[in-house]
Amino acid sequence: MLLAAISSNEIAEKYQLLIHTEAELFSDDENSPDDIAEIQAAHHDYKIGDRTIFDRCVAKRETEKAPTL
Repeated sequence: MLLAAISSNEIAEKYQLLIHTEAELFSDDENSPDDIAEIQAAHHDYKIGDRTIFDRCVAKRETEKAPTL
């Protein structure tokens, strides 16, 4: 019944429903802005073929963020 109702919607309505559902399921207060940025960076690296382990990725990013002396 729910699937039939969703299927009958236009794409814009489906998109709005997706945004609302994701906001309810994955609230931003569970992750800090730094966590979200780190996750997005890891996704980006994975997409371009850099498949280092997460710990190495975090260490690499921390090194890149560190001020140079």
